[in-house]
Amino acid sequence: MAALQLREDKNTGRLILQPVLTSRVGGCVFGLIWLAGVGIVLFPLTGGGRVDWLAVMAVVLFAFIPLSGAFMNVLFATTLTIDRGTRVLSSVRALLFFPMTTTTWTFNDLAKIELQYVENSSAVNVWLVNAVHRNGKRLRLNWNGSQREMTDLAEKVSALTGVPVTRTEYALPSALQDILRKIAPEALDQNEPTEHAPPPRRTVPPPDPYAPPPVATPWEMSPSEPAQTQESAAPITDKTVPLQTVWNLPVAALEQRVAQDSLDADARYVLARRFHARGDLERAVDLYRQTVRIDPVNPNVHNDLGVALHLRGRRAEAEAEYRRAVALDPFSCAAHLNLALLLRDTKRATEASHEFSLARQNARDVDERNTAETASSGAKMDPRLSKT
Repeated sequence: MAALQLREDKNTGRLILQPVLTSRVGGCVFGLIWLAGVGIVLFPLTGGGRVDWLAVMAVVLFAFIPLSGAFMNVLFATTLTIDRGTRVLSSVRALLFFPMTTTTWTFNDLAKIELQYVENSSAVNVWLVNAVHRNGKRLRLNWNGSQREMTDLAEKVSALTGVPVTRTEYALPSALQDILRKIAPEALDQNEPTEHAPPPRRTVPPPDPYAPPPVATPWEMSPSEPAQTQESAAPITDKTVPLQTVWNLPVAALEQRVAQDSLDADARYVLARRFHARGDLERAVDLYRQTVRIDPVNPNVHNDLGVALHLRGRRAEAEAEYRRAVALDPFSCAAHLNLALLLRDTKRATEASHEFSLARQNARDVDERNTAETASSGAKMDPRLSKT
C-alpha cells in the first residue's frame, strides 16, 4: 500500500494526497506493543540487586529503530495538494495537527514527474513518485506503493501539470555510497568478478510502462531464425532515409517500416498523420503514442496527439499533451493556440487569453498570425496540426 492515500476532488479538480489513518493507528499500536515487549524483557534484567547494564543497553538499542520509526510515523504527517485552478503544487509537513514546513511550487516550476523504483533483496520492487523542479530539487509525492499505484499517480499528476513522466532507478545518495565504499566496497563494486568467482546473478528489472517494445537481437533469436545482417536488411528500414522522403512513402510502405522496426519514430509519425487526415483518430492516437514513447521530446508529436485527443473529446489528456508541447517548444504558435482553444472551451477565460497572446506573438508567418487573431477574437475553429 502506498504511504499516502489519493483523493480526487471532482468539483475543484484537485488531487489531495494525505496519510492513511489506519496506517497511523497501526503504527501507534505497533509501537505500544514493542514498548510493552521491551518492558517485559528489561524487568528481569533490572529487578534484582545487580543490573546487567550491557544487556540493558543491547535491548534498548535493538528496540530503538522500530520504536522510533513507529512513533515518527504517528507524530509526523505529510499532506500534498495539486490544484489545477491555481496551478500550484503544495506540500505541508505537520507535527500532529501543527504545520511545520510548507513547500509550494507552481506548475511552471516543474521540469518532470519522476517515477522511480527501488529493488529490494526480496526481489519485490517498491515504487515512488517525485516532482522534479527546474533547478533539480525533488519533492516526494508518494512512496512505498506498487507499480500500478505509482504509475497511475504519475500519469494523473502529469495530466494536471502538463509535464512529462520519466522512469529511473532509485540511486543511493552519494554520501551513503562513499560510506558503503569504505566499509563494504564489494557491495558497490561487483562489476569485475575474479577468474574463479561464480558469475553474478542476473536480475530482471521491472517492466517500464513508457519504454518501446523490445527489439530482437541476433543472439536472442533461435537457431532456426537467421540473424538479419545489415546487408540483408530491407532498404525500407534504413534509418538514414530523410524525413522528407518518409513523408512521400505510401501507407503500405509506412506500415511495413513500422512492422519491421520498433524504433522507427518517423514512419510512425507520418503514418499517424495519414490516419489523422482520413479521420481514423483512434488509430492515429495509437501511432502518436507509439511515436512519443520512442521520441518523447518532439513537440510536434505531442501537439498532434493533443489535437487527436481534443477532437475525440478527451480534453484532460489533450490539455496535458498541449502543455508538454509548449514546455518542449515555448515558441510554438500551434501548441499555444490549441491550448488556448481548449481553455476557452472549458471556461478558463484568463488562461485562454494569455495563451492566445502567446500564439499571436509566436506566429511565424501571415497565415499563423491571421489564424491566431481570428481565434482570439472568439471565432470557433478546430485545433491545428503542426506544420511539417
